[in-house]
Amino acid sequence: MNLLRVTQAAGLPHQRMVMAQISINQLRHISQTSARHDASTPAEKQDKIIRTLTEKFTPSDLQVQDISGGCGSFFAIMLKSKEFKGKSTIQAHRMVNKEIKDVIQDIHGLQLKTIADN
Repeated sequence: MNLLRVTQAAGLPHQRMVMAQISINQLRHISQTSARHDASTPAEKQDKIIRTLTEKFTPSDLQVQDISGGCGSFFAIMLKSKEFKGKSTIQAHRMVNKEIKDVIQDIHGLQLKTIADN
């Protein structure tokens, strides 16, 4: 039975049928995209960020903090490295984003501060 028939059989107006259809499509999208995302815990995400940035940039100072309240959806990163010497802020941020792209694709926000070390 298609959605329109189910809706009409239940006595629901056409507007509710459209809203239900959108919700079903959204759920399909969520289930399809969530299968592609990493199911790491916030601590595992944080550890992976720290490991990756330490290996790539050999920082003199690195701070990675989950500022989402513990759910791992928003991180603040402060990274001080000689790798950023002579680079603009945008260039430095692109360098960092490139290295942690597999982790940040699963989060909602990133606060990034890069500092060139002397």
